[in-house]
Parts: sequence; C-alpha cells; structure tokens
Amino acid sequence: MSNMKYTNGSTGDLIKNHPYWTQAFSWLAGLLQSEVQVRGITMERGGKVTFTAVATNYTVIARQLAVLLTDVKIKDLKFGGVKSSTEGGLEFSMELNVNLSSIILK
Repeated sequence: MSNMKYTNGSTGDLIKNHPYWTQAFSWLAGLLQSEVQVRGITMERGGKVTFTAVATNYTVIARQLAVLLTDVKIKDLKFGGVKSSTEGGLEFSMELNVNLSSIILK
C-alpha cells in the first residue's frame, strides 16, 4: 500500500489505538485477492473504509466484489467504477461501510 490515511481522530488517538486499527487492516488484507494491489486506503472510526486498487483484469475485480459482498462484517458496499491504469491493469475504487465492533476486538 502506497498511501494510508486515518480520519476522524487525532494522531495520538491513532497511535493509542494502533493495535485495534492493525486488526482492521489485517481483516481487509485477508479479503483481498492476490491479483489486487491497493494504492490508497482511508479508514474512519465510524466504519467507512475507502480504497483504490489496481487489478490485472475484470475477472479479478468481479471475484473481489463477490468476496466483499459475502462478508457479514460489511454492511454496505459502493463500487466507484473501473478505468485503465497508466501502469497497466485496471484501477478501481470502493467504499465499504463496515461493522468495526466485529473486526476490532478490544
């Protein structure tokens, strides 16, 4: 991942809650297809996760959508579309509304 961003909180809050956010990143990483490279990600305390990624082809994107749509921790998914990447592959974005209390165990 080349770009990560934490919003809706102070840097001190992020550092204090580092172990919990690590759980959220690990959960998301476990759902990603091996042919998907995340370019940027934003996670908010309210459960909104937004990311942009590059996939090798449309089949990989379809499989990624299927995996995310079947995860019970994801309450809502918005697909932002697909475009050709300047580096090759297909760039896409998604916005997830997740139940953080089922991911982050304190």
